[in-house]
Order: sequence, then C-alpha cells, then structure tokens
Amino acid sequence: MGTGTPQPGSDSLSDDAATDDSPGTDGATRRQLLVGLTTGAAAIGLGASAAAEARGPNGNGAGNNRPVRDNAAGNNDRVEQGRGPPDQVIVGTTTQAAADEAAQQAREVRHKLDFGNRGKAVAGRFPEPAQQALQNRPDVRYVEPDATFEAIGETVPWGVDRIDADAVHDGGTTGDGADIAIIDTGIDSDHPDLIDNLGLGKAYVEAGTDYDGSSCSGNGNTYHEPWDDDNDHGTHCAGTAAGVANSEGVIGTAPGATLHAVKVLACSGTGYLSDIAAGVEYTTNQGWDVASLSLGSSSDYSTLQDACQYAVDKGVLVIAAAGNDGPCSDCVSYPAKYDTVVAVSATDSSDDLASFSSTGPEIDIAAPGSSIRSTVPGGFAYFSGTSMACPHVSGVGGLLMANGYTGHEARSALQGNTEDIGLSGSDGGNGLLNAEAAVPFSTELSISTLEVSDIEADSAVLNGTLESLGGADSVEVYFKYWEKGSKSSTVDWTSVETLTSPGAFSDSLSDLSSGTTYIFAARGKSSTGDWNSGSHLDFIPRELSIQTEEVSVSSSGTTLNGTLESLGGADSVEVYFKYWEKGSKSSTVDWTSVETLTSPGAFSDSLSDLSSGTTYIFAARGKSSTGDWNSGSHLEFSPP
Repeated sequence: MGTGTPQPGSDSLSDDAATDDSPGTDGATRRQLLVGLTTGAAAIGLGASAAAEARGPNGNGAGNNRPVRDNAAGNNDRVEQGRGPPDQVIVGTTTQAAADEAAQQAREVRHKLDFGNRGKAVAGRFPEPAQQALQNRPDVRYVEPDATFEAIGETVPWGVDRIDADAVHDGGTTGDGADIAIIDTGIDSDHPDLIDNLGLGKAYVEAGTDYDGSSCSGNGNTYHEPWDDDNDHGTHCAGTAAGVANSEGVIGTAPGATLHAVKVLACSGTGYLSDIAAGVEYTTNQGWDVASLSLGSSSDYSTLQDACQYAVDKGVLVIAAAGNDGPCSDCVSYPAKYDTVVAVSATDSSDDLASFSSTGPEIDIAAPGSSIRSTVPGGFAYFSGTSMACPHVSGVGGLLMANGYTGHEARSALQGNTEDIGLSGSDGGNGLLNAEAAVPFSTELSISTLEVSDIEADSAVLNGTLESLGGADSVEVYFKYWEKGSKSSTVDWTSVETLTSPGAFSDSLSDLSSGTTYIFAARGKSSTGDWNSGSHLDFIPRELSIQTEEVSVSSSGTTLNGTLESLGGADSVEVYFKYWEKGSKSSTVDWTSVETLTSPGAFSDSLSDLSSGTTYIFAARGKSSTGDWNSGSHLEFSPP
C-alpha cells in the first residue's frame, strides 16, 4: 500500500529524501517511482490528494474511474475495476460435498481452498443458474464476486532506526529462523540486498502478466522467476521487512529472517480476491510465521475473512496495512479491519500521523510509513504509504517468532510494548511500534547450533552449546527440527534439558527418513524469560552408500577396491564388484565373490586372467539386509 511518488500534503518525503528536482532513487529511475500507483477504495497506495481524485464509489472492492477492459478470454464480458467478469465468483461451503458440487458446476475452476474449520471455497466461473442453485443450498455459506484488490499504493532507514530495531540487532537478535511471507507483487529475485534472505516463491499471477491474463511491460525488471516483482511494490516491502545486513544498501527490520515471495498482485498492482486468499492459505500450509499484506479493499469479503481466520488458527501472525484513504475516520481497509489481523497505520518522521493514513477503531499499532527508503528492482527508492508501515511490523513480528513466540504471543508483545507518541487510539492504536521494548534480547544469553553427529539412515545426534546464561539461574535448552519444505506438517521438538551453567548439550533423533533434508536449531529459554536461538543448520540421514576406489595394479595382479560408507540403517551389506571389457559389456560382464560387512569400511577383491592392455570398467556394488541397493561410480583400468 505505498505511494509511488510524493503527493501534496501526504508527508511523502522525509528530510533526507529526494525532492521533485532529484530522482531520489539511488539506482531506480523516476519512472520506477511512478509505477504502482493505486486507485479506488481498495487501491491503498496513494497520498491523500491523489487518492481523492481517483477514488470511486465505496463498497465495490476497488471502485475507480479507470476504463473497463476486456477480460483474459477475449470475449464480450467486461471487467470493472473492483471485480472480475460477472460469472467469476467464489462459492464458500460448509461441507466437502457442496465444494465438490460447486467444482462440477463451474465452467472453469481457479482455486479450491480449504480453510479448515471455517469451511471450503471454490473460485471459478459459474453460469448464473449454477450460482443461484448453489446459493440456495443450506451448506453454501456465500456466493460472492471474485473481486480485485490492489497494492496499497546499507544505511539504516529512518523507520528502522525510529522503532529501535537496530538496537535489537546489536543485541544479537536478527530474526534468524523466522519465515516472513510478502503477499504482494513479488520480490526481485536477484537484488543484492535481498537474495541471501530469499526462500521459496509462489506465483498466482506470473511476472509480466496482468491480473486479467493480458501481458504487460511491468517495471522493466528481468524476470528470472515467475514470482519476480514486475511492479516494485513487493520488493520495497520486502526490503523493509528483512533487507540483508551486508554493509551496503539498506538494512531491514529483521535482517536475518527468510523472505518468501507470494505473488498475488500483477504488474498493475491488482489481483483477484481468490488469488489473495489462496496466497494466505499457501503461506499457512507452509508453516511460515508471518503473513505481510500491504493490500486492501473497502469491502468485506467472506473468502478473505475465512483465509485470515484459518491462518491465525494455525499460528500465523497476519499483519496488514490500514489503507491510504486519509484524512478520514473509520476508514480502515480489509483485511486490516478484521480482528484477527494486526492493522497498521502510518507515521511520519515527526511522529505525527501521516496525512494519507486511514484510521479507525480497528487500528492496532502505528509504524513509520512516510518517505521510506527501501529496495526496488535495480536499486532503491523512497515510497510512502501504510504499505511501508506494514512491513516494519512484520519484521518485528519475525524477530519475536524467531525467539520462540507463537503468533498470538507475538501479537500481544507488539501491542503491549509500544511507545506513546500522543496519537489517539483510532489513529495509532496502542502506540508506535517499539522493537527494543517488544523483543526480549540479551547481549549475554547465547545459544549456538552445532553440526550434527552420528548420522545414520534413520537417526542422528543434534548438538548445541549454551555459551552464556545471560545472568539467569538456569536455561531450558532443546532443539526444534523439521523436514525442509514441509515445516507445517513435520515440525517437532526434542525433550527439554535444564542447564545451570554454560556447556554442550545434545539429543538423539530416530525414525528419520533416509535421504530427506532436515533443518534444525538449538534453542533455549532462561529462568528470567529471555529466549535465544542458534542458527539453522541442515542434514540428510545417510542412505546406503558405496564408493568405488582406484584399482591397485601390479605385475602380480589387479585388485579392485571399494568403500562401504554407510549401511543405511541395515544390519549388514553384501558387497562385491561388477566388471567388464570396455565396449563388450554384454559378452564379458562378470562379478566378484560376495563379502558381507556389518560396519562401514574398505573392501577389495583380486582379479586374475585379465587381458594385458585391455581397458576394463568396474564398479563397487552392494545390497543391504533391508533390500536396498547402491553402486559406486564406474572407473577404468588396464592391466600391464
């Protein structure tokens, strides 16, 4: 929800930002500052005066005065800003049977959504009779338009400094271990201030494509990934949340957190409600910690409410920009208006409410949002908007959840540790975001994650070190671990051990899946309530592994050599060699005798009656007592 360019009376530029006579982008062009301007009641991205000119009727999702356009199918349907074609709707159900029936009735299915206890939803294109029939079913909760939403329009940026996030970084807390989803226009996949922190990406609308399926020129960025940013807005938000601390560019609020691009908005800054809901569902199912939504609408939609409730029920901290419709009262946008979501208003560098910021009783917290310098594809730029305030809060949320907080606990810490700057509750909620007060950190309490040991096919030993108790009497230490890419469904914790002095600790894991990558971190909570986490490391339980070694050739004969590196969890492995004359495998292939090994180690076998000067190929091979097979690489030799 950011303004791409200064607007009169919108507190758009801070003292050190560019003026109209200067690009003010440090590598971004003036054009890059102009893209991404959003309009209408759902288009939360403009300063006050520009928004007033562009705003259309309230209540339609994103009303404005822009021309209608043909939809992606190229037929006679017209797409009004704020909603898709008339037959493009979302059917919310209470039963799987109703969802299945909806999918059967659809001309085209865009998304099948599962919001857990909230119910199901099917987004697609439905004939009018099908819409009416579904609406009349008792197990259908709603049939609503698939509306369009829009983006709410290494120095330390003033916002990061103002909320004292840099003090938290100095104390050793950077958000390492937290996962923050930027649900927006994408993230620049090769920006030097972001690339080291990038995790997974998901595109519900591919880079270079507008929300209606038409192509668009975007912002001139090179698209290496489908989720690359073609608008600038998402990359700017990402830099504020978790720009890398690399001695250049900008540093984010949580510079050690992992950023995930969930691209639901197109190059125009517009996206369908169903894509946004699917992005929230995807974020939740990935087990990520924070969902950052710098987008919105003036209208309430059950699908979006379901998605946000589902995320919060699963432990996600959901944070959204309040909107840029100010000056106004009781004008907070959705999803920020939901009580499940942390609603963020914007302040300027003088600690005043930004003139463009939406306000209302739903505001939970205020954060810097005027003239924020952050990353854009190709460089850096100053943007203003509640979109810029939102990722400040998302980053601090990441700092908290990296320290072991649940989503509910993190929200309480954010709202209960603010700074009073004199704003009313409807303007600033509980007060100005204060990272130093919200995040418990100690320069002394310190835990390190060490490399795993004793790795086998289904087991491993996790290791860590309590380096300092930070003045506490004791620290409860343990490990958190999960399968890479499946955190939400596989995350687990080891048992807790209480230490009263610095030292090493470890715990054994069993029943692991051979060949699967696991991620783990040593963690601890002191008796004084401080949390600390070591870095994330990964390991792979060993599969059956055999290595072919070089032969030993002499005038007296040839010896083939191999190594059994791992039994892969088996009790024993039968090892041998397979060999043949190069170019004549079918007629010359042969095998050595079998040797049974019960532990890793070297093995060999001697060959005789080989043809001098002939090239042979061989490989060490083995079969475990559990039925697994493995072969080393093929090597060549020639007897003298």
